[in-house]
Amino acid sequence: MKRRALFTTAMLGLVVATSVGASLFLFPSNIDPDHKFSWSENAGWMNWLDADGTKQGVFVHSLPPPPSTAGPTQPGEQRPAVACNYYHLSGNIWMENAGWLNVGNGDGPYGNNDDTDFGVNLEFVALPEILDLDGFAWGENIGWVNFGWAAATANPDRARFDCNASRFRGYGWGENIGWVNLDDATHYVAAIPTPKPTNACTLGATGKCRTRALTFTMVPPATASSGDGTSAIKITSVDLYHQVPVNPPSRTQPNFSTFDTVLNNACTGAPPAFPRGGYYCQTTVDCQPQPGDPAGSTGTCPTGVGCTAAGEGNACARWVGPPFRYLESRDSPSLGSYLAARTQCEPYYQNWNNVKITVLGSEIVPMSTYDVTAYGSDCKGSESSCTNVSAPVQMKTRRGGDVATPYTPPTSSSQPEGPDVALVVNKFKNLPDPSSARVKAITQVQSNAPIPNNDVDGTDIAVVVDAVKGFAYAFTGPCICPSVVGCTATVCSGNAQCTGTPGNYGAGALCVRTCATGPNLGKPCSESPNLGSPPVTTPDLDCGACSAGSPVPGLPCDADGDCSPGTCSLGHCGGASVTTTGFCRDRCGRCD
Repeated sequence: MKRRALFTTAMLGLVVATSVGASLFLFPSNIDPDHKFSWSENAGWMNWLDADGTKQGVFVHSLPPPPSTAGPTQPGEQRPAVACNYYHLSGNIWMENAGWLNVGNGDGPYGNNDDTDFGVNLEFVALPEILDLDGFAWGENIGWVNFGWAAATANPDRARFDCNASRFRGYGWGENIGWVNLDDATHYVAAIPTPKPTNACTLGATGKCRTRALTFTMVPPATASSGDGTSAIKITSVDLYHQVPVNPPSRTQPNFSTFDTVLNNACTGAPPAFPRGGYYCQTTVDCQPQPGDPAGSTGTCPTGVGCTAAGEGNACARWVGPPFRYLESRDSPSLGSYLAARTQCEPYYQNWNNVKITVLGSEIVPMSTYDVTAYGSDCKGSESSCTNVSAPVQMKTRRGGDVATPYTPPTSSSQPEGPDVALVVNKFKNLPDPSSARVKAITQVQSNAPIPNNDVDGTDIAVVVDAVKGFAYAFTGPCICPSVVGCTATVCSGNAQCTGTPGNYGAGALCVRTCATGPNLGKPCSESPNLGSPPVTTPDLDCGACSAGSPVPGLPCDADGDCSPGTCSLGHCGGASVTTTGFCRDRCGRCD
């Protein structure tokens, strides 16, 4: 390990006084509020969290140094895959008796060779679950504190980070304050790991998979007792619409393989001897004869490629956008609500701890496989190189229209069938549902529903009926990211102005109205006739939300009576004086 020389007395005199505003890169502290204190006999309690209301408390960074600039012994290089990926600290420690102690400005790893590049690094040495602290922190009233005073991890008093417990251990040393104790069993400093997704979906008989949505909960790791849980959620399309069993040749499934990452191709073999030429495949097994094919027909699957859609700039991954609460039924609010978010091209960071979320969007299609990962708050702006990322959790969707038990898989019967149609019809009727099987996340199966507050309707029923008949999936799949449509480029009052003049954005382009006022600013809104036909003079249900103190905070509302004893924060679709205008979006409802 590279050792840093102690600063000389002459260097100490050159240091510019640091303060709570000295950091170059500001992140809300990820120190655990329940474990934020270390102790020094001469300086007293040292608070690692609360500098400037946590805005400039200590942050444990996971962003590694660029490989081109880091030597082989610098942090971030030559770590085994099992080693935890923290690399340096930034921010300030507050001491009532001694003022501020700056552990780094965020531009790590720190060289600690002079007074312009100091800070505390976390270095892998030998044990994958232990990172040594190395480097210096500076306090204008106490001088330098050395966290790398001991020679190696073998020294039990060496300052270090225990990845399994997500806490600091050992001791730092300051010439003017003595030992800084990080080793106490009760009063210690811990960091909050990034929350990760958990998957309630299995393709078994009682699994909770959807056909047009992913539903999961973000849970904090067991080592985190509390914290802000800030993260962004990425969904990578691994294998889109790989239908088993396959449709007959006359009703061939769609091919969305240019938007997924698995290596796939299309079956080769000329009809009529082989009627499935061009059929989606991953291996030659996918090109084997099916019941009803001519005797002796055969096909092969060439070597595959992944994620080749022209113009795709996000590596076939999408991010979960801001969540909103939606009603199960606009006409019957007593049926409850659910929290949902749409896929988008840009990362969105918020506190996702213990949040159950339903994700909708054009990329979420039947019979598909996805990898879901969470990115820690320090990844913001550096997602491509950040390592504070949870392990991917694989999630799947069911066969199109297969919304009721029994499911395929695991059953060998042909699905969907009559019970699937009945389930969606009963949801359309808003019949009581003791089993919770008819939630909108399951029964709203139409493609890319632009307004999730809208009720299940005849389109959803028709989709399931067509699936029962064995018709091919009729909807278009993903759109490229970033979108080719400018967010405010084309004003519209209907879709025709977006598919044709003046927009000319292609088939399926949408005219989208959004909330111009209220708590759901920017959210798509419906301006449905019973809530105020244009010109808009009354609040729109999609744009209002119940306040804290309501039975369900965040519930869509357009009057205080929807939220009693709380109140409704009103909002308007397009603004209180705007008529019907919106802006053009691509067929997935996105813009850039």
